[in-house]
Amino acid sequence: MLTVRRRFGFKASFLTALAVIALALGAGPRGGERPVEHPIVLFTLEGLRPDVVAGLGGEPGWTPNFDRFLRSADWAGRAVAPSSALIPSTVSLLTGLRPWQHQVIAPGEKVLDLSLFTLGERLSDLGYQARGYTDSTDLAAGFGFSRGLRSFTALRRGARAASDLASLGSRKQFVWIHLPAPAPPYLRKPWMVKRLGTSGPELPQRVDAGDFEPYLDPAVPLPAARREELWAMYRLNVVNADTLLGRLLSALDSRPDGQQAIVAVTSLYGQEFREQGQIGAGLGLGRSEIEVPLAIRLPRGFSRKLAPPPTERVELLRLSSTLLEAAGGEAPPALPPSLFHRSSTPLLSELYQVAGANEFSLVEGDLQLRWRARFADAESLYFKLRRESLGQERESPARQSLRALVGRLNSLFRRSLPLSGAIGPPQLSLERWLAQGTERVEDPDQARAMAERLRLAWGRSVGAERPREQEERERR
Repeated sequence: MLTVRRRFGFKASFLTALAVIALALGAGPRGGERPVEHPIVLFTLEGLRPDVVAGLGGEPGWTPNFDRFLRSADWAGRAVAPSSALIPSTVSLLTGLRPWQHQVIAPGEKVLDLSLFTLGERLSDLGYQARGYTDSTDLAAGFGFSRGLRSFTALRRGARAASDLASLGSRKQFVWIHLPAPAPPYLRKPWMVKRLGTSGPELPQRVDAGDFEPYLDPAVPLPAARREELWAMYRLNVVNADTLLGRLLSALDSRPDGQQAIVAVTSLYGQEFREQGQIGAGLGLGRSEIEVPLAIRLPRGFSRKLAPPPTERVELLRLSSTLLEAAGGEAPPALPPSLFHRSSTPLLSELYQVAGANEFSLVEGDLQLRWRARFADAESLYFKLRRESLGQERESPARQSLRALVGRLNSLFRRSLPLSGAIGPPQLSLERWLAQGTERVEDPDQARAMAERLRLAWGRSVGAERPREQEERERR
């Protein structure tokens, strides 16, 4: 029997393939509606937390431009990202697939398999001219993120992107603009510092990702003064990101028909400052790392409404399906339902191969279950070698030892079951998300019940639990 894998990451019969391709091409828009021809603009950021966005109940003063957009949006609220790591979360947003489904999951992996069909490709098949802008080297065109885009251009300070947005008109165009901020590096500039007032700490000129490195190990204390300094520098760069976002939104809205675009603004992940034992992003699935802002503005007079109430957290993974349906197409069956539908899809997040463990999260209402599965006992050694490698030459003993450890961890990860792990039972923890922050919940029965729902939800999306090396053999 003829089988296909292109763009969907699984084998299907020839007849199923024809049906899926027809859906991807937009055959038969939902409800018999005539396909709409509105431009689509997607803004993605890195590390933006809802608690610094006043329009979402956060600290006022840092995001006036985003707050202005929130007031004009048809849906504005909080979403749960599919991962706290940049690459897995970006691939999930672009493909609509969970991290274990798309398999771009391990640290250092950046290349999208040809079986993955991106949002740019899907919209191009619907007749959209697609292009993108970013300064992120991690999302460079050669890794596959630009598939379906006619161009993927440097963003810099946004002059070219702003000019592009100001000339969109009402044509079928898709523009993806990725702002790699407010993630590190953090810069201090005089115009930003005015927002802090005179009571803030004395701040450095620059904070790089490497400056977080000594504190990545949860066992290493983060001094209160250092935490205050990093938090202040983060908020300064929230201002910087918001200023650029405002410039681009103003360019889009400068034309009389600017309000006819479908516009989405979100962050791919959050950023933690030891609220739950970690710092930075991509090393855990705490609330501050996976809860992100999301706002969608539909054109005036758009015939469909977004279904979830704004007080309800949604799965960020659903944004891809939402933009496809807003464009007049249909999302393939492998993708979660769009936000035009009420849905009880689980708010799952996944993080793989961090210091010998995989982590999973399920959010239900205000409760979060975190599931940690160990496949190797190397956490303390991993962070110790990372600290010792700072500033060392490539062939230094510390660097060599770190490479050897990472290679061993990768081998163990590939042979172990992702959800079950290989060392002891999974560690479960239950937390309640408050208006600001979290609190630990001691309820073993509730934790076990949510763990079972997490296991079932993860299994429904990927099938039987298998080691990664077996998954790769099946996909060939």
